[in-house]
Amino acid sequence: MSEIKRAVQSENSSALCLFSLIDLEEMLAKGNIWYVRHYEALFDRVYVCYLYSSRTRAITRGNTTLIAFGSGGPKFLNMLLAPIRLLRVASFLNLSTFLSADLLFSWWSFLLLRLLKKRRFVLMPVCMPHELFRNGGATLIGLPRCVERILVRTSFFASSGVATIRTAGAYVDWLTSYSASREKLRIFPVLPETLPSMGFLAKAWNLSRKDDDGSPAGTFRILYVGGLRKEKLVDHLVRMLKCLVEGSMGFISYRLRIVGDGPCREELETLALSLGVQHCVEFAGAVSNESLVEEYAAADVFVSPLTGTSLREAALCAMPLVAYGIDWVPGVFTDGEDILLAEGGDYEGLAKRVELLYDDAALRRKLSGNVRELAWRLFAMPMDARETIGKELERMCSLEIRVPGA
Repeated sequence: MSEIKRAVQSENSSALCLFSLIDLEEMLAKGNIWYVRHYEALFDRVYVCYLYSSRTRAITRGNTTLIAFGSGGPKFLNMLLAPIRLLRVASFLNLSTFLSADLLFSWWSFLLLRLLKKRRFVLMPVCMPHELFRNGGATLIGLPRCVERILVRTSFFASSGVATIRTAGAYVDWLTSYSASREKLRIFPVLPETLPSMGFLAKAWNLSRKDDDGSPAGTFRILYVGGLRKEKLVDHLVRMLKCLVEGSMGFISYRLRIVGDGPCREELETLALSLGVQHCVEFAGAVSNESLVEEYAAADVFVSPLTGTSLREAALCAMPLVAYGIDWVPGVFTDGEDILLAEGGDYEGLAKRVELLYDDAALRRKLSGNVRELAWRLFAMPMDARETIGKELERMCSLEIRVPGA
């Protein structure tokens, strides 16, 4: 803790704590962990506290420090000790503003801070559990759905505020209609959770898309970037590719490049083999966030069954987009103007949209130009909004806990 103590500045400086149940090593491997530095525009000091990691030393860049509470061991034990560890770190660093995206256990993690220090936290949902239940049949961590629904409601109840952004599409509708959140909801113009890292943004801004004046010569390159987990529906991409290969009868060379890693990789490789498209799929593994710009630049189309940050990244890089019209997507993009949408779960529909893009260069140019303009307007941090956002988050954490509807 000595190196963290040296990072503590004046008690009058504003300090933010972001708390996550994810393993710090897992976040480092994903590559986009340093998007959190965008919070430096809102707070003097930023601390991101992870439940556990094999790493024992804190990591600091600029005014942002990554801290892991536990050093390995059973996840259950780290979860059990989370309230004590969070209380200790928050007291040591003189923290007063707390945010968490954990929908299941934030009520537990912040329990001692709430009871002993009268601290409050803001909940920032980054997924919609009911969408996961409906689209992938998955739950957040594998518990029965009825149990997870109770835990989610408890976390909303324990929070002093709920934050989302106006460009989150269906999230706004959900949180406005959900009785446990609507009276605590604050809708911001932008939050750092929607932004790639600073290095990515700098490279994406300077990216020039190649001229597109006809049908692609040679291979039509399809890109996916994201975690290889069941709820991400990545298997739909492999099935989509099967439809494309069969439909082209060998006259078009489609290639699917999957960037990212996760527990379903072996299962996906097996699926590609069983469908006879293993020669058309490349599993690239994890790639650093800044290097993703080159991945987007080299592809012809980005296809998203269910992604968040990577879909925004692809839009910032002016990629033609094909996606399922689910989750937050329909509330932000417009079908036929800046994206092509298929119904959720219809991988044959995804294939038809990709075929349409292959055949229509004018449509590819239209989507590319429109989505880049939209993305740079929406997914940036306006200078005039920075102080307002930071002050409002601090104010939300000072609110007393209220019973929704009271």
